[in-house]
Amino acid sequence: MPESLRLAYAWGGTATYEPGATFGPRLLEDFELVWILAGHASYIVDRRELDAPPGTILLGRPGFREAYRWDPERVTRHAFVHFAVHELPDDWSPIATWPISRLMAPGDAVRPLFRRVLDEWCDGTRRRARPTRAVARMVEALLDSFLSPAPTTELEVRPAAVSRVLDWLSCSLDNEPARPVSLPELAAAGAVTPKHLCRLFAASVGRSPMETVRLMRLERALVLLARSNLSVQEVGRLSGFSSPNHFSRCFRSVYGSPPLAVRRAVLAGQVPPSTPLTLPR
Repeated sequence: MPESLRLAYAWGGTATYEPGATFGPRLLEDFELVWILAGHASYIVDRRELDAPPGTILLGRPGFREAYRWDPERVTRHAFVHFAVHELPDDWSPIATWPISRLMAPGDAVRPLFRRVLDEWCDGTRRRARPTRAVARMVEALLDSFLSPAPTTELEVRPAAVSRVLDWLSCSLDNEPARPVSLPELAAAGAVTPKHLCRLFAASVGRSPMETVRLMRLERALVLLARSNLSVQEVGRLSGFSSPNHFSRCFRSVYGSPPLAVRRAVLAGQVPPSTPLTLPR
């Protein structure tokens, strides 16, 4: 067995799909890495359906019978790289144990490598025979990074409705941070009933939807305190807290100190407190 990856060919590019489009089913004849750039997708493989929000990397393998359902409301864009392998490195795990999907963490190595492979080798129109050693090394690094579990999280932890709600909420807090958000609004964004949404959040996030909203607001407030010249009162208002006293109480209950004390500690060189909110990927 070789010490490095030996490729037969590699090709790829990007594709854009209108809302509601589908692709497949098809029988995959080679390996394919797919990177969801915009829009949500559902990846159906061997009777399993995986949610694939933006930032997802999918790995199809020879023999997979697969299909895609693209976002019903938004344009979906993805990048892809097909490749065939002569031989795998001898120290790699068996193909059957490889993950199918990963939602990449911030700062991951996979997406920059993916972009580099596309830029260096893939023209999106045909198979490129006999990849150079440099391209083979890039594909090997890309695949090896994808297979490494440390910077990634399995996708099936987060239901599609929760993904839709978190995306909607993030957009809402970006554009109208002070606007109140209600449970019926969140349920509408997730296309489920409020009761069902509460069950989904309890199972996947470990908190209620409205508690998640509160913690996301406080997390944004923490960033503004550490990285802006806004007054504490302005930070509270822009984070959705109309009362400065209420903001201070909520902030202290989560981070252990009032907002002004945390700001002074950060200015003095201390690390900001960690957020208790850990959202599933």
